[in-house]
Amino acid sequence: MNMSINYVNKTNYIFSACTCTYLNKTYYPGNTIYNTTDGLGNCFIAVCGTNGTIDKGSYLCPVPTPTTHMPIISTSTASQSSATFVFTTTPVTVPCNPCEWSPWYDTSFPTLGTPGGDRETYDKIREAGHKICAKPSEIQCRAEKFPNVSIDSVGQVVQCDLAKGLRCRNEDQSGPLALCFNYQVRLLCCDYSACPTKPTLSMTPSISTTKPPILLTTKHVTETPCQETLCQWSKWISSDYPEDGNGGGDNETIKHIIQKGFKICEDPVAVECRAEEYPTVPLHQLPQQVTCNKQGLVCKNNLKFPPICLNYEIRAECCRTVQCSTTPQTTITFTTTSQNTPTTTTTKPSTTTETTTLRQYQLHLVLVDMI
Repeated sequence: MNMSINYVNKTNYIFSACTCTYLNKTYYPGNTIYNTTDGLGNCFIAVCGTNGTIDKGSYLCPVPTPTTHMPIISTSTASQSSATFVFTTTPVTVPCNPCEWSPWYDTSFPTLGTPGGDRETYDKIREAGHKICAKPSEIQCRAEKFPNVSIDSVGQVVQCDLAKGLRCRNEDQSGPLALCFNYQVRLLCCDYSACPTKPTLSMTPSISTTKPPILLTTKHVTETPCQETLCQWSKWISSDYPEDGNGGGDNETIKHIIQKGFKICEDPVAVECRAEEYPTVPLHQLPQQVTCNKQGLVCKNNLKFPPICLNYEIRAECCRTVQCSTTPQTTITFTTTSQNTPTTTTTKPSTTTETTTLRQYQLHLVLVDMI
């Protein structure tokens, strides 16, 4: 605080002013030193007090109420005065989910021999008493014993056909026991008749050629989705143990790991391999020849001396695409046309359309009659 004193007749004195100093600047009582905000809705103010102190305070910043202005229509003729109308509309969104997945169907069990196998065709499903749609939109197939393994990774030749269903033939399988697994299917059926039809404007009132034109304004709202990719390493997995003999080895391929029931992606972006007993030693420094790539790891005893592989383990980096946590970008465009007769506006399903036509014309007629 700064204070200056004026002496009068050496016996009386008065205080001419008390001032405040802030950031090397001088302020007089009542002056605002600063009035700012933190950008998060809080406002801060400081005022120079009467005794030279700085009075500080904070408060919630006032939030202005947003206003939405709809199109304004102005009409005028040589012998009539101008009139202005303002209309507001409230869009109504009707939810519709026309598609639904069926339960998993398992109507037959694999038969032995040739021709034999497992069939979950649409005809057999209907013969078993199940009601399914005539034309499914999608089909999903899985092995009963491996419900979490994709149909392409179970290791058998299977036809999962959207047109007919699932077919597995024993003669197409390999191995000492050529027998199909027991399979299940489910279908995605859609019924668009449950959704409301698109609104149309069918009213066509009579309009005189001397009346002013109708202004049609259409607002299109489109949203651009945002996606991002998330990647994560799996834990170290050892699904196999080395077998003795020249025909043995260690199999840690992605396909073998999935067949053993471990949860791992089918198409990783990267794979790392290591020996279980030597986790810190790089593969190229071990005295064994192994194959390590995106398909996993393979070690064969016949390429080793002595002919026995170490026990290996792998981990995979899996990525997936998800929706962003931020709000998608919204684009709004307006289109305005002038017409002499009412017009029905048809828009694509991906846009929201608000149209004001007939009410504007009716109100205009009322105003003309009043004038």
